[in-house]
Amino acid sequence: MRNEKNVSRDNQSGREQVVDTRNKVRRKGRPHSRFWFYFPNIVIGMILVILSVYLLNITLFRTTKVEVTGNHILSNMEVEKRVVTGKYKKYGLVMVVKNLVSPAKDVPFTDKITVSVQITSPSVLRIHVKESEMLGYVPLDDGTYAYFNDDGNVVEVSERLVDGLLPVSGITCKKAKKGETLPINEKCRKTLLHLTKSLKKYKIAANAISFKDEREVSVQSGSILYDFGTFDYLDEKLMRLSYITPQLSGLTGTLHLDTWTPENTDIVFQKAE
Repeated sequence: MRNEKNVSRDNQSGREQVVDTRNKVRRKGRPHSRFWFYFPNIVIGMILVILSVYLLNITLFRTTKVEVTGNHILSNMEVEKRVVTGKYKKYGLVMVVKNLVSPAKDVPFTDKITVSVQITSPSVLRIHVKESEMLGYVPLDDGTYAYFNDDGNVVEVSERLVDGLLPVSGITCKKAKKGETLPINEKCRKTLLHLTKSLKKYKIAANAISFKDEREVSVQSGSILYDFGTFDYLDEKLMRLSYITPQLSGLTGTLHLDTWTPENTDIVFQKAE
């Protein structure tokens, strides 16, 4: 009897193990089965999304007008020709994605270009230009211009002459490369940057800066020429200039700061004849 009971228990235990094994196999197989069950639906969904985007792109988002904003140097047409390119340039969504993946490069005088479309006007492709910040320019020997920023770095080299920037003359500059330091005499470069920052600090307008023999400097401000002479005592000269400038309103001539020294503090204004 004991042997029969033991055999019965062993048989029951064996059946339970078989059931547990089958359940484990089923549980392992469920994720795989679910994937293949939903796979056709996933494929159909992706096809529908792609088809919907395509239909929207060739109908609702087909570009009929391009608007350019933020540009003052390049014309709207110049910007459009450099940004809206390729086989699918008439499709706004394609241009937006293309600009996100591979933004337009080597567009003169620009730091960043953003391309977008709006649901309210899907047929209008909008291009916003963020222009490079430039302080002035130096003429090069080949007839082009090297445009530089507040840090003295070359922002652009171009044949185009941009209005509204500070022209700097009297400096020898044969070649210049975008992204590099303005290749001029080091003392002149330091003086130039220090001068422009100080003039901005004291709110003194400057229309042009001119160097003489790379040893002397002067600033044209409206009808007044500020002759600083050599680079010596430049801070002291600028400080005194900030007090004198309001008294020169409406006058024409040259303010001689070139003779100022700690020993000779006289500053002479010579009216134009």
